[in-house]
Amino acid sequence: MQDRHAELTLAFRSHVFDDPFNGLLAGTTDVALLSHHAGHPDIETMTVMAEDRVCLVPNGHVLAQRRFLTPADFLDLPAIVIDGADNMPAVKAWSDALALSEEIGSRPVGASVGTAQEWLLAAAGGKGFSTAPMSVTRYTAHPGVSAVPVIDVTPLLVSVGWVRGRKSCLVQEFVDVVARLARDSRGDTTL
Repeated sequence: MQDRHAELTLAFRSHVFDDPFNGLLAGTTDVALLSHHAGHPDIETMTVMAEDRVCLVPNGHVLAQRRFLTPADFLDLPAIVIDGADNMPAVKAWSDALALSEEIGSRPVGASVGTAQEWLLAAAGGKGFSTAPMSVTRYTAHPGVSAVPVIDVTPLLVSVGWVRGRKSCLVQEFVDVVARLARDSRGDTTL
């Protein structure tokens, strides 16, 4: 986008977990990458990829030595949940998806977090366990945490989103660029 529009200033923002629409509803962002979208009538989305999951575990934990984990491995472990999950349906849906609540039911809460950094610290300290998108292994490393693949769960969807009625030509172009990059990274031509 920057190469195509030198006059633009692209600003990247990181949002706390209790803003699952990454500034779209507040009007602080025009377009956002969404890791989970439980649906909102004012938000339109286009899914661009599905991402496998990992579990973040302390390096010395017995699970860190495993080649992969399944939902059954989480049954007796405390969960990491997202702050605000009790008050916001979209946050609860994301928190439940990461904690595998649909697959294995609810578990005792080990840690309640509001940011990605708090989530990593809770995982490093063994305070709780949840799944995470595979991309955390590329973009959010922590020296005390191992990422173990989780199988037998649905992948997490990554979408590009915008506010209904505010899809400018630049937002549409951004959506097209993201879709093309996602398609090229998969090596396919369908989306």
